[in-house]
Amino acid sequence: MTKLTKNWKFFEKLIIGLQILFGFLLIVTFLYLVNQLTTSRYPNESIPWSFNLILVMVISSKSIILMSFLVNIASILWYKNKPAGWILSSTVWLLLVAFSIIRIFTLDMDSGTFISLLIVNILFALFSIGVSISLLNKRFWQYYKPSKSLVIICSLLFLILTTEKVLIFFT
Repeated sequence: MTKLTKNWKFFEKLIIGLQILFGFLLIVTFLYLVNQLTTSRYPNESIPWSFNLILVMVISSKSIILMSFLVNIASILWYKNKPAGWILSSTVWLLLVAFSIIRIFTLDMDSGTFISLLIVNILFALFSIGVSISLLNKRFWQYYKPSKSLVIICSLLFLILTTEKVLIFFT
């Protein structure tokens, strides 16, 4: 196994930290959406927690839940120097690129915040592209040496989630 230089190790830890922060942000976003959903449906009464309500919340927020799960699992595995953590992290960053690009095409042009949302999404997509390219660097491939089955699984995960996002946004 080849060694990573000090700079690449620092980059690796920095990205792991960003992923942990991003995963935490996704969990907070999910909790905020749950709060908004429940207070809009039941403004002045106690919330009748039922299986149906929980199912509606999970279905309406499935992308956030799944991305949060993927980001946190990838961060933990990558922190433990597992090849699955690195390749899953690469997949997550590629998904963020795809989701940002899809989001750019689905922005409401009549919205007063169109330009600012467009700029933020373009900057986030460019940042994610930079991280993705860095993570797919030859040094990481040589260091982690992922199995072909792991690469195939992560590729299929990327294709399935991107296809699902495209179908949701364009239908």
